Amino acid sequence: MSKEAVLDFLKAAIDREDLEDKVKHTVTSPKLFVEVGLEHGYEFTEQEIMEELDDLSHEFLELEITPGSGTSATIIDVMLELCRHKYNK
Repeated sequence: MSKEAVLDFLKAAIDREDLEDKVKHTVTSPKLFVEVGLEHGYEFTEQEIMEELDDLSHEFLELEITPGSGTSATIIDVMLELCRHKYNK
């Protein structure tokens, strides 16, 4: 388990439309994000998701979300968008 696995999973999701759609349309909580990641061979914890989101958002402050704001879908969209910006995809 690691924050790196979270980032690897996000990169896989932006590279594979089917996986991105699954993440966007079925994940409604950090627990489900962990479960979908595990289904695809990525092992990480809910805490590691939050740490990676925090790391990514510090790199791109204009996309930062306020803690406690937004739905799970909004947070997932932001995580994917941050990862796209980081890797120019």
